[in-house]
This record gives sequence, C-alpha cells and structure tokens, in this order.
Amino acid sequence: MDTIATQVANGVSLVISTIVNTAINRRWTFQITGQERFVVQQGQVLAILGVTWAVTAVALALLGNLAPSAGVAQQTVVVALANALSIDFRFIAMRQWIFRRALR
Repeated sequence: MDTIATQVANGVSLVISTIVNTAINRRWTFQITGQERFVVQQGQVLAILGVTWAVTAVALALLGNLAPSAGVAQQTVVVALANALSIDFRFIAMRQWIFRRALR
C-alpha cells in the first residue's frame, strides 16, 4: 500500500466531493438559491472538512499498519466507513453554523 499516494488521493477526493456536496445540500436540503454567501459557505464547509480528513486519514493509516498489503477495495471500504462516521458532524455544522441564517 503506497501510503502517501493513498493519503493524497483521499485529500483530493474529499475536497472535490465536499464542494459538490455543499452545492447540492445548499440547494436541495436547505433550499438556498442564488449566489449570496455561496463562496463564504463553501469556505466554511472546507474549514470543517478538517474533521472528515482527520477521521479518514487516521483510518487509512491504521489500515496501512494493520494490513500493509491492503488493496484498493479494502482502502475504499475503510474510507467509506470513516466518512460515514463524520456525516453527522458535517450535517450538524451545516445546519447550526453554515446555513443557519438561511433557515431562519
């Protein structure tokens, strides 16, 4: 398992998926349209991305230590499970901090 390449791929995929996820949640979940505060909200979500990155990075590091020959399928499962653990945190942050003003 190439630890550095795996961590870089994890980071890049998290940034891209976070930007897309925020735009979708903004529109569908929180019914926010228009461009007002769009860049600010994207920045706020990228700030909380640190929690997700930390959880997935630690999970990948643990996998690398416990199963150094783990393949892409195992890495994907570990990242998916770690991501699932951070979903509630991100949603609460969106609802209570990022999109709070729009929900009033």
